[in-house]
Amino acid sequence: MPQVTLNVEIREEKGHSAGRKLRREGRVPGVYYAHGDKAVTIVLNTRELKRVMNTEVNILDVVFPGNKIKKSVLKDVQVDPITDEPVHVDLMGINLKEKIRLKIPVLLKGTPVGVKDQGGVLVHPTREIEVEGLPLDLPEHVEIDISDLSIGDSVTVANLESDKYVFVADEHEVIANVIHPRVAEVTTAEEEVEGEEGEEGEETATESSEEAGQQ
Repeated sequence: MPQVTLNVEIREEKGHSAGRKLRREGRVPGVYYAHGDKAVTIVLNTRELKRVMNTEVNILDVVFPGNKIKKSVLKDVQVDPITDEPVHVDLMGINLKEKIRLKIPVLLKGTPVGVKDQGGVLVHPTREIEVEGLPLDLPEHVEIDISDLSIGDSVTVANLESDKYVFVADEHEVIANVIHPRVAEVTTAEEEVEGEEGEEGEETATESSEEAGQQ
């Protein structure tokens, strides 16, 4: 497993205006917490955070001032819904001998027979799934072969297995399925209507994200 480091600084200034100032400077406010430790407000370089976000590595070496390194995971990143820029981050310190819960990406492998030969449409509603296990046993992603799916077939959490970790999600949750093209057209039309209604709330959502970033 490759080693990934993330440098952080202790954040002294707090509040709405302080958070906006940090983001203008190319930095992101956040918080670090761990079992038995007091939560610490931190600040990170935006580019460095994005670099880490673009990897699939679960365990990070978070470097604090004084070159103090703590094993951690990127627990949550709040992103601006319009600019797609990170506005706040949660880092969780871990003990390699204690189980943790973590969301990991779901990758699909292959082209379903229902798409290739039957004209169906692939739907991939679940792109992340929560797992629980020892940090070093957790995979960087879950890969699922969907080549055999025909129209009407689906893959659910119940179809996934591992002897090193458990899947926390509802076993009936659909990860991927192949549907008839007419059903896909109706679904797309409904999503477009919902999208138009949601545009009015984007400005409010952005303000909410910024307020979260000041904490």
